[in-house]
Amino acid sequence: MIYGVGELWGVVMKKSKLKEKVFNGMFWRFGEQISSQLVTFIISVILARILSPREYGLVAIVTIFIAIANVFVTEGFGTALIQKKDADIKDFSSVFYFNLIFSWLVYLIIFLLSNYIAIFFKEPELKPVMRILAIVIPITGLNSIQQAYVSKKMIFKRFFWSTLIGTTISGLLGIFFAYRGYGIWSLVIQQIMNIAINTIVLWFTVKWRPILYFSLKRIRTLLSYGWKILVTNLINSIYDNSINILIGRMYSSSALAFYNRGINYPNLIISNVTTSISSVIFPALSEIQNDREKMKRAIRISISVGTFLIFPLMGGLFAISNNLVLWMLTKKWLPAVPFMKIACIFLALYPINITNLQAIMAVGRSDVYLRLNIIKKGIGLTLIACSVPFGLYGMASSQIIVGLVAIFTNISANKRLFNYSFEELFYDCFKNIVSSVFMTVIVMFIGSTISDSTNIYIAFILLIQILIGILLYIVFSIFLKSKELYYILSILKGYFLKKKIN
Repeated sequence: MIYGVGELWGVVMKKSKLKEKVFNGMFWRFGEQISSQLVTFIISVILARILSPREYGLVAIVTIFIAIANVFVTEGFGTALIQKKDADIKDFSSVFYFNLIFSWLVYLIIFLLSNYIAIFFKEPELKPVMRILAIVIPITGLNSIQQAYVSKKMIFKRFFWSTLIGTTISGLLGIFFAYRGYGIWSLVIQQIMNIAINTIVLWFTVKWRPILYFSLKRIRTLLSYGWKILVTNLINSIYDNSINILIGRMYSSSALAFYNRGINYPNLIISNVTTSISSVIFPALSEIQNDREKMKRAIRISISVGTFLIFPLMGGLFAISNNLVLWMLTKKWLPAVPFMKIACIFLALYPINITNLQAIMAVGRSDVYLRLNIIKKGIGLTLIACSVPFGLYGMASSQIIVGLVAIFTNISANKRLFNYSFEELFYDCFKNIVSSVFMTVIVMFIGSTISDSTNIYIAFILLIQILIGILLYIVFSIFLKSKELYYILSILKGYFLKKKIN
């Protein structure tokens, strides 16, 4: 029997204590993402107008290696602490002290390698920038335990305040130093202060404190699950940054800046929606991991709602990308537009893949999770290597094929684990695809009629495109009887009515 999304939710969450936790958590997580990314968006626009693409490109190169290094101190243990049902303060404290020491060792390695990395990219300025910016690694190591604790307890309101405060203050500092002529160092200061303030706020708002306890046995127990997640995320990080490394080495820091700027805005939207959903869905699925039928229905809910939100957002951004960049960032950033359009396509597939992987992790099958990622990344790296002769756009476009391969690979595993077939996946997404495609085509046509290059006129056209896009998607969804629309409206109505009564 095929369930509608509303019916599925009724089956999964009927009389469940998780219902209130999930909705409350999703509300605060989504609020955190929206508010912080809105601040980030505004600040990034201001900084992009002040700083040059080259300065952004240099920081992007440094960020490649910091992102890979951060995997060692943030991944694995955090997921293991959330997944372990009886994780206690001794588990959290043991991981806290382990991360404290290990993260400084990772920082030392980055510090020593900075000179060789600068030589590899032929950018001497990378050396001092990397040595200073890498200080975020030990800070992130401490923050990751706080994040795991908050996620475990599903008290996502704490994330809202820590992220918003950290993003706002660090952003204002970045703008201040950029206007003062500090160039690339304004970006360095912004990134360090962001994670530092976030960590400090969490420290004062979350009751958890480490006790004087360390157990290597507990570390080994958590590592027995977490190491597979760590290796998987390490592979993901290396893979995700492989194009950045190639562009930075084969072309220039400016070319890398255009690529990063192009995928950055679609990523902002993706992180707003999928982070809020996945951070709540994983703990929720972990709670019902012994009931595979409920798991399957919960997966279908997450995918149908996720694609209902993501597909039109990505389609809309695809349609307005040229006018958006021209109005927001000025002509100097127009080379980023093709990358933005490509990113909108492959990132639209993200909610499908992330939900399938979250389900696999929730039932403790980190071995399957690792195996799937090795296969997918192997295929992905092969495609990237084959696309090098086709230039920048060829390498970027290869990600679309990789995303499609990932869907088929993940669904094959979920077919075995949860009996969730590709036909059911297609059914859950079909109406959202149709509505999004029609909306995107019409909005693109409206944008193509632009005949004036003044900022005011471009802003007017953008506003018209956005408003018509929203209206069209709602109309198409009603016409196709997409139950996700009514489901989301009923949930929001119930949530706010409850708040009003309380």
